[in-house]
Amino acid sequence: MILIFLALTFDRMVGAVEKEAVTSSEIEAMKPLYPGMKGKDILQKVIEERIFCRFAKMESVKVIPEEVEEAYNKMLNQNPGLKDIIITQGLDSLYRAELTNQLYVQKLLGKEVVPRINITNKDVQKFYSANKESLRMPSSVVLKRITKRIESNSLKKLKKEAEKILALSKKEDFSKLVEEYSEDPSTKYNGGLLGSFSIYQLPPYFLGIDSLKVGETKLFTSPQGYHIIKLISRIGSMVTIAHIFLQFRISNNEVEVARKNMEKIRGKWVKGNPPVEPVDIGEVPIKMLGPLSSIVDTLNVGEISHPIVDGIDVHLIEVVEKKKSRIPELSEVKEKIRNYLFNKELEKGYEKLLDEAKEKVFYFIS
Repeated sequence: MILIFLALTFDRMVGAVEKEAVTSSEIEAMKPLYPGMKGKDILQKVIEERIFCRFAKMESVKVIPEEVEEAYNKMLNQNPGLKDIIITQGLDSLYRAELTNQLYVQKLLGKEVVPRINITNKDVQKFYSANKESLRMPSSVVLKRITKRIESNSLKKLKKEAEKILALSKKEDFSKLVEEYSEDPSTKYNGGLLGSFSIYQLPPYFLGIDSLKVGETKLFTSPQGYHIIKLISRIGSMVTIAHIFLQFRISNNEVEVARKNMEKIRGKWVKGNPPVEPVDIGEVPIKMLGPLSSIVDTLNVGEISHPIVDGIDVHLIEVVEKKKSRIPELSEVKEKIRNYLFNKELEKGYEKLLDEAKEKVFYFIS
C-alpha cells in the first residue's frame, strides 16, 4: 500500500489529451531533449502538440512511419549531441513519439494555414515604410589590423592544457571535466553552464559558436583566458552554452615588452612599410567592438592606433572608413521582411487553429 502511494505521489498526472495522460515523470524524462526549458513550458508544448495531433487525425491528416524515420535520422545527423543524449538516457521511443506529434502539427499547418498566407510586395512596402527606424543599420567602421600575441612560457603551457581538455571533451563527460579543470567559480559546479543568449549578443571573441552543432565543443580565446565551449542547445537564434575556463597569467614585464615591440611596428606602418601585411577586418558595427569602440572613436580615417593590449594579444588598428548609422534600401531587406511577415502570419494561424482544436479535443493541464 505504501509503495502504491509513493508511486502516485511521485508520478502524478499533470495533464491529459482525450484518454492519454501526461505524467510528471514523462515531463522529467523529456527535459534532456529540451535543455534550458522549464518543466511547465515542456508540459505546455506537449499538451498543445497532442491536441494538434488529435485534431489533425480528425482532419484526415496522416503521418506514416517512413516519414518519422526520415525526420528522426535527419535530426540526429544535424545534432550529434542530441543523438548522445537519446542513446545514453534511453529516450529513443519517447523522442520518436515527439517527432510524430510534431510532424502532425507541421502537416496540419501546411494544410490549413500556409496556403492562406500571401505576403505581397505591397505588404512588404507597407511594413518597410512604417518601420524604417527599427530597420536602421548601426554605425560601423572598416578596419585593418596587425595583431601579435604576447610571448610567455606560461601561455604556451596553458594552450597545450586547453587543447588537451578540448580533446577529452569530445569523448568524456563534460560536467566532470568542468569540475576538474575549470577556473570559473561561478559555473564550476553547474556543468559550466553560462546560460542562453542570442547569437547577436555574443561578444566578438565567441563568434563562431553559431556554426557549432548541438553537443559539439570548440576552443575560443577571450581577453581573460581560454574557453572550451560546448553548445548545449539551439532554438532559433538562441543558443545555450557551457564552458571550461582556463585563466591567463601574464607578468607586467611580458606585457610591456610586447607593447614596445608593437610600437616599433606601428612606426614602420605609419611610414607605409609595415613588416607584416595588415589583415583586412572589413566592416564591423561599432557596438560590436566593446572596449575598442572608445579608441576607434578617437581615430580619424587613415590613422593608426597605438598598441592596444587585449588579453594575450596586442593590436594595432587602422580606420579605413567610418560609416554613419543609416536606413537600408528596401531592396537590401525585402526578403527578410517577407520572411518576418510570413512567420507572423504563421504564428497567428497556429494560435487560431489551436483555439479551434481545443474546442473539439478534450484536454486537461495542471
